[in-house]
Amino acid sequence: MSLPAWCPPYSSRKTGANGEDVYCVCKRTDNGDLMVGCDGCDDWFHFRCLKIPETYKKLVYSFYCPYCQAGVTGPASNGSRDLPRTIWKRKCRLNTCYNPCQSSSKYCSEEHGELYMKTALAKVEIPGIPHDAEEQLVKDMVKNSSKVEEFKTLGNDCFINKEPPGYNPLYGEMIAGDRRLHELQNNIKELEDVTIMTTKTRLEGLNNYLKWLEIVNAMLASQGNLNVDDDATNAKSRKKSAKNKQKKCICGYTSDYNIPCPAEELVTAYRPDIPTVRGICVKVRCNKHSSWATLQMEELEQQLSSLESYENRLRLLVKMRKEQLHIQYYEQLLRRNK
Repeated sequence: MSLPAWCPPYSSRKTGANGEDVYCVCKRTDNGDLMVGCDGCDDWFHFRCLKIPETYKKLVYSFYCPYCQAGVTGPASNGSRDLPRTIWKRKCRLNTCYNPCQSSSKYCSEEHGELYMKTALAKVEIPGIPHDAEEQLVKDMVKNSSKVEEFKTLGNDCFINKEPPGYNPLYGEMIAGDRRLHELQNNIKELEDVTIMTTKTRLEGLNNYLKWLEIVNAMLASQGNLNVDDDATNAKSRKKSAKNKQKKCICGYTSDYNIPCPAEELVTAYRPDIPTVRGICVKVRCNKHSSWATLQMEELEQQLSSLESYENRLRLLVKMRKEQLHIQYYEQLLRRNK
């Protein structure tokens, strides 16, 4: 991946002419403008320099600068096969709101959900019916349909969604010759067999690796290599309850999720003065890779959720396309029978 046209070549310079710290692609000091920290190289970048509107500031979930996304710095520069990318939180559905959605919602709050629906309802137009009557009609539809599935099917003609009985050359020709329908079906197959399967495999691999890492940490702790308080010589610290002590463990970061060896072998090879063993970071409470497992897990889960939502949209498009073809088929039958 190449750098954007507006982005200057990478410079490792960290100080300016006066010895002050400099940041961003512009290599200037912190002038108080809104900035965002890169999760790959730990540098800071101005929203303005990155061409990102400041209204997006609450929507950043995991940010990677142009250099990390191009593999110049960050995880990819250290041998990782996958280039990182910035992940954004889903924006509130209300056009004028730039807050992230609440969990399992399309809105940032109930108030904005109500405002969106009121705005949408105000746009409803049914020829020959006054606006007040339109609003009442929609309210009655919701009130009289207690089940969601029943509400979804109101007004549908069930025969439109059914395959015509028996073999029909006309129908077979329309379906077999429809390029759009086959394109959508092929997209669904590729999404299921390749993209979603790959993401699920990576997620499963990460889960297995974290279970293996948990075993490694438990074995190291049982040998007394990790569960030692930083303030062991401090009498006051020794009085703390076990509940309040922070459990130590090795970082465990790796560029992939492959288990390199049995847990016993890694424990045998572990040395407190060696930063990596078998390509795995074995530092205790590593600041460089802080919360890497949680971030990777959340990123993969969000990717899987987005892919499954996309699959559902494709299936809806297939259903809509079939409905269109069915309508065309029955219209042609009517013309032929006249």
